[in-house]
Amino acid sequence: MDKNKRKHRLLIADTNPDSAMFFDVNLSRFGYEILAANSSEEALQLASSSTPSVIIAQLSLKPQDGIEFCWMLRQAKYLRIVPFVLLTGAKRDEEIELRAFRNGVDAVLPYPVSLRTLVGRVESLLWRFDQLMQTDKATTDLLYSDYDADELPVIQANLKNFNLLEALQFFNMNKKSGRLTVRKDDETGTLILEGGEVIFAETGGYTGEEATYRLVIWHEGVLSFYHNIGEFERNIDKPTMKLILDCCTVLDMESFVIKS
Repeated sequence: MDKNKRKHRLLIADTNPDSAMFFDVNLSRFGYEILAANSSEEALQLASSSTPSVIIAQLSLKPQDGIEFCWMLRQAKYLRIVPFVLLTGAKRDEEIELRAFRNGVDAVLPYPVSLRTLVGRVESLLWRFDQLMQTDKATTDLLYSDYDADELPVIQANLKNFNLLEALQFFNMNKKSGRLTVRKDDETGTLILEGGEVIFAETGGYTGEEATYRLVIWHEGVLSFYHNIGEFERNIDKPTMKLILDCCTVLDMESFVIKS
């Protein structure tokens, strides 16, 4: 058992005492500390007082359902970026998924779910968010300052710890919508995402795909993600997974040039 996992606290929000007990017993075996709540109100209180590493909630949570509960969490200053896993019915429902992602859910899994699948997703979210939190003091102060909610980054990271390509993969996987800003010295780049798809990019007079390729090779600077998108005119139609693959090619070419 990895001793580092003992540091991670999981909050399970489930109105069904049997399934809550199942998660408590089995996830504890993986070294996690488990907190359990049988209502959205109790879960919000526990989350506010304990700041869990990951929150796992059933869609059927009461009195607010799992998606409404996630939205409530995202209004709290210190809970805006805590990874959130939503467990839904066995049948996939795209409308529920779209509503979930729009309200800040990071991952949607069908229920019942295998422990291997659940733990794998939790570990993936923990690793990515650990990278996001490895920032300098100025970044941390900004993240938790009392700025207006629309001006406050939901996520912020140093490019040395979490580069733009990793960020695009993360936001695409989690179908996030928002504005991604990259800053390096006096240079700034902006990308707009809609449901995880990059639909706009600009930096230094370059736009669209070319702007994305130029931004992805930045290895220093600060990456910030905001829910507030602002005004823009779409300039990227290429599917983001293809754009990510093309970015990988750009990085490979850059690496070859440097080595040469």
